[in-house]
Amino acid sequence: FAAEIDLFSATSHIAVFDAGEDVVALPDVPNARYEGTLVGVLTEVGYRPVQTTGDLLSYADFQNKTLSVSAYNTIAFKIEGQEINDDYSSQNFFVMLTDTNSDNTFEGNVTDDEGKTGSITATLYGPEAQGVAGTGYVEHTDPAIDRGHLFAFGAKR
Repeated sequence: FAAEIDLFSATSHIAVFDAGEDVVALPDVPNARYEGTLVGVLTEVGYRPVQTTGDLLSYADFQNKTLSVSAYNTIAFKIEGQEINDDYSSQNFFVMLTDTNSDNTFEGNVTDDEGKTGSITATLYGPEAQGVAGTGYVEHTDPAIDRGHLFAFGAKR
């Protein structure tokens, strides 16, 4: 997975973890829990970009073709070469995604805890859906607040 988005007249790129093999068959269980990591770039006009990381928890409901994705404990790190662990919990989010065409790719709109909105896509990977990976972005709808967060994530069952 890779994402490219034009945030505030500057193109940002982010790539997700090695996603793995395609799903051959869904597991013989009604649902699965995935744990992993989110990485991202928070941009705002007039400020240097901030690299972010956080924990990720996801639940797949194979029967209803839904996938919840929750990012939490988001922090910033390595700003201008310095290691920091500032609380960026305003970038946390929870979203319920749907697989509308049964291709193991889930999509939906997302709002983070700061109120930025955007979209997210996640795909199941591995012969029996052992992993999930995806990308997304959120940005302010108010043009006076030029702030956005581009992120990627990966998680394993």
